[in-house]
Amino acid sequence: MSELYDADGWIIDLTDWKRKDKRAFLRDANKADETGDESLLDPHMMRIIKKWPFEADPGDPATYDELDLFQTAEVSYRVSEALKSLTAQIQQGRVSN
Repeated sequence: MSELYDADGWIIDLTDWKRKDKRAFLRDANKADETGDESLLDPHMMRIIKKWPFEADPGDPATYDELDLFQTAEVSYRVSEALKSLTAQIQQGRVSN
C-alpha cells in the first residue's frame, strides 16, 4: 500500500485509516484550533506516527505534552504532509486496496 509517509526520520502510517478516522481527526483538529487544546489530537497522532526523530516514543501519551513548540509545529507539519501525500497519490491513481 502507498499510504505510508516516510521521510527525514518520520514514518506516518495511514494504511488502516478509514473515512470515519479522517473525519474524527478533522473534527478534533477544528476543535483544537477553536479551543487551543492540541491534546485533542494526541490519540490520532499516537495511532499514525510510527517513528520520528525525537528521543521520546510517539506511542506514549505523555510524550506530546513534553514536546517543545518547535517539535509540536513539526508534528503538525509532518502529519499535514502525510495527508497531502495521500491525496496526491489518490489523484495520481497510485493508491489501491
